[in-house]
Amino acid sequence: MLLCLFALWLMQPACKKIEPRPEGDTQLPSVVMLQPADSQSFSVNTKFLVVTLMQDYVSLDKYRYTLYWHNHPSNVSPNPAAPPLSVDVSGPINDADGNKLENVSFYIDIPDSVRKGFYTLDVYCFDKAGNSSTNSVLVRVKD
Repeated sequence: MLLCLFALWLMQPACKKIEPRPEGDTQLPSVVMLQPADSQSFSVNTKFLVVTLMQDYVSLDKYRYTLYWHNHPSNVSPNPAAPPLSVDVSGPINDADGNKLENVSFYIDIPDSVRKGFYTLDVYCFDKAGNSSTNSVLVRVKD
């Protein structure tokens, strides 16, 4: 027992310091995906616009978007050997001006050689207190 406690004491400097949460911020930020609509279809060789609104009553911190193959038995692709489309975009939210509402927009290109079928698009929003929210939609890539 003493040996275990000693080992934990030795590991203390290697542990990451946990920053305190802003006083009283336990409310989750909100994130709304305005575009694309759930189950919206897009053709290869095009691009589609992603538009989201993020809000927190104290302070926003960062966002992350992921687009990945919807791994479900009902999602059968007409070209299963083609590589799936994959997107991972993240970044900080600068709210130094006190703005607690953020609009994040960008385009996702769909190349011709991508696997056709359904994909999940997730958006994650984080506030400075470490609270997070997620919103997801399915998008379909077709000919």
